[in-house]
Amino acid sequence: MDQNWFFRWIWRFNAVALAVVLIAAGIGLALPFLAWQLAPAVERAVDATQPKQEPPKYGLTLESARAGRTEIVLALDYLHSPERGLGSFSKDAYARRIANYLFVDAATGAHRWLFPTNDQMVTRTEYLTDTPSPYAAEMSGPGALRTVYYVVVPGSGRIGNDAKYQVYLSKPNGEALTKILEDLDEAPSAMQLDADNLAVSYKLKGRIVVARVSLKDFKTTLQVDVSSQVPK
Repeated sequence: MDQNWFFRWIWRFNAVALAVVLIAAGIGLALPFLAWQLAPAVERAVDATQPKQEPPKYGLTLESARAGRTEIVLALDYLHSPERGLGSFSKDAYARRIANYLFVDAATGAHRWLFPTNDQMVTRTEYLTDTPSPYAAEMSGPGALRTVYYVVVPGSGRIGNDAKYQVYLSKPNGEALTKILEDLDEAPSAMQLDADNLAVSYKLKGRIVVARVSLKDFKTTLQVDVSSQVPK
């Protein structure tokens, strides 16, 4: 009788032990799936080797006075940009990268920005007067200021090989800002022909074009595709 009881106890113990083992194995297999269900929003680990990106920083610079201008003009310079590796920009005339211009009325204090946002880089600014410069490479001549010419790259990031350029014109006080060219393959060249006309040479979709723009109404009055004239 005692032997039967002993064997029954051994059998029950084995059954319980087997059940515990099976339950433990089941929990072990289910844990990864449970963890995924319980924490689906766990973010990917941050790569500590990547430099921390900071938003662009700016500095205001007072621009030189110009004849015929009644506004105080300040340039909003990029001090650094995350896409440029957080490197500082030189503030000399050849390396400046300007995000925007602020025009302040010297009499009333009323002020306005040239562009509605800072999501662009102004890579060139020229001041066109009633008396064009005799030097082709320098459009800013003597006389009263009449029009301001801007070359712009959209976006506040790095100017890469695939950058697309735009050309704007405005009145001396920043009003009547008008985009006259866009999606250019490279930075254009320009020369003031006379008090009323500007010549612009640019590359658009692989084509080389020369245009004449009126400084009276900022409209293009002539466009000539000279691509076929380029020697092979």
